[in-house]
Amino acid sequence: MSIAYISHADCGRHDTGWGHPEHVGRLRAIPRALRDDPDLFHAARHVEGRHATVDELLLAHDAAYVAQVRQLAERGGGRLDADTVASEGSWDAATAAAGCVLDGVDMAFDGRATRSFSAVRPPGHHALRDRAMGFCLFGNVAIAAQYARRRHGAERVLIVDWDVHH
Repeated sequence: MSIAYISHADCGRHDTGWGHPEHVGRLRAIPRALRDDPDLFHAARHVEGRHATVDELLLAHDAAYVAQVRQLAERGGGRLDADTVASEGSWDAATAAAGCVLDGVDMAFDGRATRSFSAVRPPGHHALRDRAMGFCLFGNVAIAAQYARRRHGAERVLIVDWDVHH
């Protein structure tokens, strides 16, 4: 069993503020928690992921929405919906988050890993094709499913979304 632990330093650039439920502390807590299980932590292959391209984001999102997210970050940030905020670093964080997930897909298909865990933020499973939702700027999971189909010829993709809410 080979496990890839994929992350990117830019994921920490998504600044929601410490008062927001989805803040950088979540990302920092993951490696600390994994270190509590030294066998698992050391068994994982630690990989720095890449940034997704705009074309890859367009696999699951409208071009106008992708441009809106980029422009909001370039202007210093703001709200995308009642729950979802962006900061100056959110574009880099969100493209890194999506890219890490795509790296996990590539590693599974080319045999470099049998499993992968992408420790990223902002999260990426609630966003819709044309808008943010539930703290998510992009739908990393939807992007990855389309990527697996188009890049690797996957005929079917199973998504198991386990989400814990407070």
